[in-house]
Order: sequence, then C-alpha cells, then structure tokens
Amino acid sequence: MKKIFIINKRGEKEIFSKNKVYNSARRVGASKQLAEEIATTIRKEVYPEMTTDEIFDRVEEILEKEYPKGGIRFRLKEAMMSLGPSGFPFEKYIGGIFQELGFEVDLNQYIKGSCVTHEVDVLAKEKKYCLIGECKYHTVPGGRVDLRIGLHHYARYLDIQVGNYFKKKLKNLKPRPIIITNSKFTSKLLKYAECVGLDLLGWKYPRGTGLEYIIETEKFYPITILPSFKDGLLEVFAQQGLMLAQDLLNIDPEKHFKRLGIPKSKISALRKEAEILLLEE
Repeated sequence: MKKIFIINKRGEKEIFSKNKVYNSARRVGASKQLAEEIATTIRKEVYPEMTTDEIFDRVEEILEKEYPKGGIRFRLKEAMMSLGPSGFPFEKYIGGIFQELGFEVDLNQYIKGSCVTHEVDVLAKEKKYCLIGECKYHTVPGGRVDLRIGLHHYARYLDIQVGNYFKKKLKNLKPRPIIITNSKFTSKLLKYAECVGLDLLGWKYPRGTGLEYIIETEKFYPITILPSFKDGLLEVFAQQGLMLAQDLLNIDPEKHFKRLGIPKSKISALRKEAEILLLEE
C-alpha cells in the first residue's frame, strides 16, 4: 500500500498510520469492530499533507454518531488545551482532582521561606505529606516543561522547607515538591527530577500513570470536554469551583446558576452530555 505523508501538530511530515487511528478509537472505548471501521474509513479518505487535526476531527465526527460517549472522550486533549488562556482555570482543575483524591487543597498560597516569600500554586495535604505544587499550563500542542522550571521550583521548595511554615503550621507533614502540567517534560528535567526527588505529573508521565491516565481511570474529565461548553463559560465555572464534568451531576443547576444568567437550556445540555460521558455504558 502506498505511503501517504500527513502533517502533524508540530508542522512536520509523517507517514499516515491506520493503526494509530485504530488505537485512538479503541482508547476511548470503541469496540474493535467500530475502531476498525473508523480506521478503514479514514484510510480511504486521507490525502497527502492532510493534517492530524483534520484526521482527528473526522474520527471525532464518526464517534459522535456511532458512539457518543467515545466522541466526547476523544476531545480530552483539546479540552485540556481549552483550560486557558491563563493558568488560573488549570490550577482550579488540578485542585479539584486532588480534592477528589482525598487531599485537603489550598490554591495560590503565599508562604514565607527562610529567605523570601513564595507564591505556591497548589498545596495538597494528606496524612503524611504536603505537596508543594507548581502548575505549568500550555495552550498549544508540543509545549514542554524544561529544566529551568524544575530548577526554579526545587529552589522554592528548599527555601520553604528550611523556613518556619511547616515547623509551625504543618509540623506533622513532610513537604514534597511536584510540578503538574498538561503537556510533557524535557529529557533534562526528567533526569534532574529523578536525581533530586522532584515529583512530576504530566501528559503520559509517569509512564502508565500520567495525568491523562488519572483523568480517564477516575473519570476526572475537565468541564471543557463537554461539546456544549463554550469559552465564555469558563470564567463563570472556575469562579464557582466547578471544573470537573462530574460536578454538574452533584449540584442543583437552577439554584447554582440562576443568578449568573446562564440559560436553563444550556445547563440542561451540559448535564445531558455529562451523563453520557460519566453514566451511560
């Protein structure tokens, strides 16, 4: 079969892979038969220099028709990129995940270290540890968290560690530094983090237990994954602390949003999509 070169998200040419399309459909729960049908359809439709975005849009279109739950799940990476343009909603979203995992969470805290005061994006406390979290959010594919960020955050952690904050307020907890991102890490940062004991949580890292794995297995989908969710709603939801799709199933929508001027029809559509994503099999 003749090779067809497509354009990936980095603007580079790569060989079209029917197997990648098949695996992407299977990843979101499509049956083997449906995944094969989708991959075969895309193979027939693909043309030279077609972009991966165009391919994924077509896959999503077929999934929405044949397997709606999979169609919504297929939007995960795009949904993560929609938690912007600022990093504030991403921090709120990560805070929501840690809360669901049983942590006591504080966001945007100012903590006095031994030398200076530091702004910390996330403090996530459990029985033994307190994670000192730095959130790094990227709005475009291909972004990387590099060594400079790791050096900066670890230096922050060291200054906080030898200060009085944990000795006075959290004396029973051991501080641990962590960087959380919706993208990936450079190889230098991975090497440095392993050497000094800096925790990293990002896209497909740690391998097999990365951020996307936690989201999928625990169903911690961002609110932005719902097709009816539009950009203008993000600030409203973030201010209310409702950043997970599952939050829509745990509230009285009319009571919560009536004063904010969001139409009832919009809330109903979002709740229906959340039910499809989270409840229906």
